[in-house]
Amino acid sequence: MRYITLNPSGELAQLVERLLCKQDVSGSSPLFSISKYLKECLSIMADKGKQFEWAVVLGCWKRVGMSNLSTDKQTLFLNWDNPSHRDGIKDADVKQAGMDAASKIASSVSGVDFKTTRQLGGGRTVTAVGQSEPKTDVIIGRDIKISVKWEDKGYQLASGKPEFTYENLKNSLSLMYEVGDVSLTDYNQIRDLIESYSLAFSGVGTQVSTQIDSILSRNQQLVGQLQLILGGNHDPGSVYEQFNRAVVYEALTGENLFGSRSESTANHVLGNLSGFHKITPQYVNIVAKYFKSRIASKKGRGRTATGARRNDIAGRLEIVERDVPGLIAELSRLRH
Repeated sequence: MRYITLNPSGELAQLVERLLCKQDVSGSSPLFSISKYLKECLSIMADKGKQFEWAVVLGCWKRVGMSNLSTDKQTLFLNWDNPSHRDGIKDADVKQAGMDAASKIASSVSGVDFKTTRQLGGGRTVTAVGQSEPKTDVIIGRDIKISVKWEDKGYQLASGKPEFTYENLKNSLSLMYEVGDVSLTDYNQIRDLIESYSLAFSGVGTQVSTQIDSILSRNQQLVGQLQLILGGNHDPGSVYEQFNRAVVYEALTGENLFGSRSESTANHVLGNLSGFHKITPQYVNIVAKYFKSRIASKKGRGRTATGARRNDIAGRLEIVERDVPGLIAELSRLRH
């Protein structure tokens, strides 16, 4: 199914030409170290995000009753339902969100067999670029494959090493070209920018923090170009708007990375604030209006023998906290 439609143009060429004339292209996202506050927010999101996955599965199981589950699932049921257990869901608001989520799924999809609900996230799938985490976090039966998002501090589409960000961008562009939705001129210009990103950041690995900051500083203009193209408001029907939609679709589903039939490929999104939605063209269009890119130094990779901090580079596609209310307002008007 096609989620993107382009009127071929030379718009990207014009944008790149203007960008090359700018002396200070930094975009609106930070280029260097992630702040202490942001690190704390990401830690909270990661913890509650995992708890929310468990809570969604638990909420689904509670709709059929523990006695109707397999022995393995009954064990998980008891563990997750007990806040004193090591793997128990500690936050009451997260547990309630899971119950609410199960109700939303039941009201949106008829004939759901909640006994088949299971968590998929946490494992890794071997792909052409190594081992990748599935986009599906919770799966019901074979056809309801859900990406679960805890949205209190933002909405994360994708995060990982530069190699995986590069693969996402490259796959999205290739899909556009294969279906004839981008001109050869625009394809070549976007491809060159993506390849420049890969040459600058892929394979950098973990290094002393000052070296990571130096690499980012040397490539400030490139980062600025990517941040202007990825995210932000673009003219309707422009090559940038359509490329953003393609990137968002791949970031949400992982379809090009895993294949359309893989259980790792998500086809629904469930947010604790935004609700339960199928990943449709309308859903993708709304998310594409709000997401931004961030290329930054990621801390917490240990220290050298002399005590110097070691960091690496991470690429993130996300909707920041201040933009989440606008996203939710638009998504609330969508039919499930």
